[in-house]
Amino acid sequence: MNEQIITVKNLTKQYQQTQVSGISNINFSIKRGDIVAIIGESGSGKSTLLKCIYGLLKPDEGEILLNDKKVLGPDEQLIPGNAEMKMVTQDFSLNIYAKVYDNIASMLSNRDVKAKETKTLEMMEHLHITKLKDKKIIELSGGEQQRVAIAKALISDTKVLLLDEPFSQVDSLLKNQLRADIKRLAKETGLTIILVSHDPTDGLFLADQLLILKNGQLLQNDRPEIIYQNPSDLYT
Repeated sequence: MNEQIITVKNLTKQYQQTQVSGISNINFSIKRGDIVAIIGESGSGKSTLLKCIYGLLKPDEGEILLNDKKVLGPDEQLIPGNAEMKMVTQDFSLNIYAKVYDNIASMLSNRDVKAKETKTLEMMEHLHITKLKDKKIIELSGGEQQRVAIAKALISDTKVLLLDEPFSQVDSLLKNQLRADIKRLAKETGLTIILVSHDPTDGLFLADQLLILKNGQLLQNDRPEIIYQNPSDLYT
């Protein structure tokens, strides 16, 4: 099996007459089972890169390969996004008036009732949210909603999880707990995780691989400790 699960080649995506930041000639690869942090300030192109990887945006040039197969853009498939990946956005995409259990179990519509219950409860236990089973999403804190959204994404046995600013709605204590949960999940399941953050400490704490973006350019791509000890410039 190829050690690289994702390869990004010469990726460029620019926007005309808009404030949204593009990316230019991005190249990198990701090892299976690694946690990768894409770090940069607002306007660096982080979210654009993440959406291209997932297949929500079609690049102007270049390509993304997932397990050596090209990731298709939104105009090349009926449902935008890639079935082998799951993405958790900043708004979580949860039914706020439904219970936690029902939000997660809704991803298993084709399974029998007992199998669905078993798998849903196992996933809730993984994310430490079993006690929230019968609460409605609207009753939860931002950190609790984040855990539910991750459980919902993972229950369909995805191999790659994409997280867009996963710590933006939690305080420092919950942030540390959620970081630890994400790291534990990756280790226990072999999941490949790609997260976007404006906070460099997220990458230093969590990542096996760190990508630094500025103005749509990839400034540095290496292990966090190497970038910390040998930054390529003052921005890094």
